[in-house]
Amino acid sequence: MATSIYGSFYNFEGTALTPQDVVSSVLSGAGAEYGERAVKIGAFDAMVDDYVAAIQDLLPEGVFLCGSEITGPAEDRFDEKIRVQIREAIAAADLTPIIARHDFALEEDADLDAIIAKHENALEATYAVTAYVKEYGETHEVSLTVEATSVEDAVAQAKADLAERGRPNIQDAIARLIDAS
Repeated sequence: MATSIYGSFYNFEGTALTPQDVVSSVLSGAGAEYGERAVKIGAFDAMVDDYVAAIQDLLPEGVFLCGSEITGPAEDRFDEKIRVQIREAIAAADLTPIIARHDFALEEDADLDAIIAKHENALEATYAVTAYVKEYGETHEVSLTVEATSVEDAVAQAKADLAERGRPNIQDAIARLIDAS
């Protein structure tokens, strides 16, 4: 099956060029210091990863958010029903619980090293995994969230999950700790 680019994230969302822009815009309402701290401790990237995963979970089968582009089966590229479903999926992805899950404002005065140590010593934690899958001569970025006991386990789980979804051609996978359980 041939894949095709359906359009940019902006074509479907209407106000932002990328998912990162949406998260940045929402965080800007809390002030520049909040956004800077989110970037410094990695919460911003985790929020973006979770937002992308939330959108991906709502997209029609076979359609993917790859960076700032929406891709899917070439034969459905101009199907208005699918295009409406993509718009609805992006609109339905709720950032509020994602930001709350990564809210670090309460830890503002805490020692950053102590926060990192707490996460590193957790038995099971949530990891964001970005996998690069080669399909039909093109590399696509796929974001997943998994529960694991280590970065290596997170990558292995993501690879197994993608293989079960019929996407075994993983070129690379990168895992990042999101939250300790």
